[in-house]
Amino acid sequence: MKKNNIAVAFGQGTSDLFLSIEDNEPRLLSYEYNADELHDKCGGRQYYWSRSGCSGAGFFVNLGDLLTIGLYRVDITYNSEQLFAPIGKDPDGEEVLVAVPYASHTEDLDRYLRTYPTVIKVGSAIFYCDFYRNLLDVLQAVLAGKNIIFEILEGRMYGKYILRQKELTNVLDWDVREENLQIQFFNMSCIREKELPDPWEFFSEELSPYMVTTQPEHIFQLLGVEKLEDGTFVRTRWINGAKYRGKILPGDPLVTGNLTAGWKKVVDDVLVRYYDQDNEVHLVAYNSFKASREKVARRFATHLGENEEFVSSVCSHDEATYEEFELVVPKALYLLDSGNYIDQVRKGLAKKVRADVKNRVRQWARRMEDKAILEEIPDDRLVTVDDSLEAGNCLPGTEAFVQKFFPGRSSVKAEELKKYADNYSVMRIFRYLAGRGQAAS
Repeated sequence: MKKNNIAVAFGQGTSDLFLSIEDNEPRLLSYEYNADELHDKCGGRQYYWSRSGCSGAGFFVNLGDLLTIGLYRVDITYNSEQLFAPIGKDPDGEEVLVAVPYASHTEDLDRYLRTYPTVIKVGSAIFYCDFYRNLLDVLQAVLAGKNIIFEILEGRMYGKYILRQKELTNVLDWDVREENLQIQFFNMSCIREKELPDPWEFFSEELSPYMVTTQPEHIFQLLGVEKLEDGTFVRTRWINGAKYRGKILPGDPLVTGNLTAGWKKVVDDVLVRYYDQDNEVHLVAYNSFKASREKVARRFATHLGENEEFVSSVCSHDEATYEEFELVVPKALYLLDSGNYIDQVRKGLAKKVRADVKNRVRQWARRMEDKAILEEIPDDRLVTVDDSLEAGNCLPGTEAFVQKFFPGRSSVKAEELKKYADNYSVMRIFRYLAGRGQAAS
């Protein structure tokens, strides 16, 4: 194959695409289904195709009057990668990119082209076009640098769009932490509005610095906010399967009362959100993580004769700010008996807190027991591999532990091993030695 020839192929879910605008009528040609016609136009040949017919490759001598559109996309609404192809530059030198919603089966091609918009992207502007009705007019205007608005001629259901000397645009603003991002969204299509994707999803590269990579605690996920490391609260927004940071909030929305994501406060500690499409109501009872536990923890402390250290341990948490309990109920039932469901969600939170505190108390008691056992084992007592096996640990696990922490040794002093007492298998050895009365060396 000569150096100047153009390689083309299809397979593994993709196909090279070309746009023909012969006689000012747009037509899409795929190397997967139109190879013979394309070779008639562009020369060259197809030198490979699989037995299954699912893949093939060839080359063209030239493209002639065809424009390269790139690889096809399937279902523009949920596609994670919008496959744009450069098709020229506007008078300011800005690249004009085009993405066509191409179906992988010929019987679906026309339906996809009519259901989903063909998208033109120029800098921070997005143009939604109908492939058959106004793609070429919009493309011509963009490449020529003209103002754009297209109106359908009266009396013609599929009438041709004509250019008017004024501009119609929806400007979308999005405040992020340090700046304001702005895109222009031109809806130049008669496609049903519900099929139009969020125009922000075409700017994944520009938005990447604002992607959320952490997992906010649950109540903030429900509110659609994130608490940053410096204590700042920001709105979050899902775009095409990824979450991004948005506008800075004046503070914790549960404290300021500036609730987000459709939530309303019905009483001081209960939030409600309506799911109209499913005729359901989402209730959330919440409280400060520490405050919700402290009262219960003090009762246990009194019963066990423990001090403030015990209370602090039971109530502490490295990450959680709030504790919550959720309930989803039919909307009609909630409206008919809201007080009952508010009581239910509050009681659910109280029950959840009591159960969690009990579990933490058991963990505390276990730690205290472990502490007494460790104190019983003399520091100079030699602990061997056989001790580990007799305690019930497996040989591979024991050998792996020795290799990692005590390589080349067959025994260690208890003082050395106690440093790893938070390891369940290590603590099992000490419990075994204490239980068998073998604390002494």
